[in-house]
Amino acid sequence: MRRGGDRKLPRSSLAPSALEATPALGSSGIPIRNLNSAFSRRDSDASSLCSSRPASSIGALNFCDRAVQAAALRVVNGFLAPDVTLRGPLPAAKDIQTALRLLLERIDFPPNEATFEDDIIHVLRLLGCPYKIARSALKAPGTPHSWPPLLSVLHWLTLFAQYCDAEDSFAHKAPSNDLMFYITQGYRLFLSGDDDAVEALDKEYLSKARMNGEDAVATARALEKESQELEAEVNKLTSAPSRREALETEKMALTADVHKFEAVVKTWKSKVGEREEALVDLEKELEVKVLDIRRTAAENQDLSRKIDAQAVSVRDVERMHKEMQMVERDIANAENGKASLEDKCWELDSKLVAKLEELEGLAEQCNQAIKSAKMLEQERSNISSLQAKNDEMVACLNSLEREITNDDSRCTAEARRMKEELGKKYSGLNSIEKEADEFLKNSEKRLQEAIIKSDKDTQALAHELLELLDSIAEHKELMEAKIAQGRKDLYETADYIALLASKTSSPGPHT
Repeated sequence: MRRGGDRKLPRSSLAPSALEATPALGSSGIPIRNLNSAFSRRDSDASSLCSSRPASSIGALNFCDRAVQAAALRVVNGFLAPDVTLRGPLPAAKDIQTALRLLLERIDFPPNEATFEDDIIHVLRLLGCPYKIARSALKAPGTPHSWPPLLSVLHWLTLFAQYCDAEDSFAHKAPSNDLMFYITQGYRLFLSGDDDAVEALDKEYLSKARMNGEDAVATARALEKESQELEAEVNKLTSAPSRREALETEKMALTADVHKFEAVVKTWKSKVGEREEALVDLEKELEVKVLDIRRTAAENQDLSRKIDAQAVSVRDVERMHKEMQMVERDIANAENGKASLEDKCWELDSKLVAKLEELEGLAEQCNQAIKSAKMLEQERSNISSLQAKNDEMVACLNSLEREITNDDSRCTAEARRMKEELGKKYSGLNSIEKEADEFLKNSEKRLQEAIIKSDKDTQALAHELLELLDSIAEHKELMEAKIAQGRKDLYETADYIALLASKTSSPGPHT
């Protein structure tokens, strides 16, 4: 008999089916699965990937176009750097072959040097590449007519290698199914009847789930804090005046200064033109005065010669004296006019010097304005570059904000899902505890009933055993009496037979 504290094992009729339903476990306790049937070789993935893509998306790329070639080269160089770099428009044949070898090695198809062209064509046919390539293009890869198909194959192999790397990283980063492991281990321990191990497994899983929940909540809070900080930074960047606006304000100020300088230069040019015209007029007047002086001097010389040749009388002397006085007065007036003209010339020269100095200053200002205009053009180019950088930063901020929103929603959904799972697990554990308590109570009740029934059966069997022993004793006595009676009858029969034998043998001699 089992004691009341022992665990009642399940029926033997249920154990085989339950064991058959439970998957086989390895040494680590993880269910063994047929991984070869679950995950196929990369060639099947490549064929399925190529078959799932529409033909229109492949046919849309024209690798004869220079822009498409440049974009494809950027993709290939970005993936293969720093091992090899293909330089357009026509890379070297050695670099192209090296790039093909590296791409084949990255997708786990290392080529053979002896059969390099055959291996490439076989691999492309095996992977279902939509682009066809000839052996002549592989033998002379650096020519203009063979470069577009080679570039299409390089671009396609690069995309396929990126897809394979992303698939491998996703497979490595796939989360472990702790719930399935917990259920499998719990069911296995339940079938083996180890209650302590089941309780320890429950405590361990609950502690892990609680820690994971706390980590998820902490991660969500950290992401929320980071999101708030990034939002504050974005608001600060959007609210503050940007570099472009400051440069535009400076540009407007410089443009106004340039307009002012241009107006000043125009006014001074008009004034200089007027002064030059006045100077030309004065030079003409000076030339006229000089001609008059020369003519007067020539006339004086002629008159002097005439006077020397003529006979002079008193009246003539007086008349000549008067004429000489008049001439002297005219000469004095002419000298005064000459002096005034010279003064005017000196004044004009000084004014011209001042105007020339002003013109030199204006020329320097014009040069500075031209330099400012050049700086303005440079600032304009800087503004365009800063605008491009600003657009890139805005795009990065938008993408970062989208990533933050996605991470926030994902973490919130993950936390909600984990909370729901924990609630379900708590409810399941409560139901399991209730079922276990009910099962324990029913087991104890059935055990008591079985004990009582077994006691009654034992008493009944003991009573039957006593009756059987009594009947056996009576039967033994009866059999002993029968045996004694049989022996007695046997002895009597033997005596009777002996007597008969003696009676039959005795009359013989008399006869």
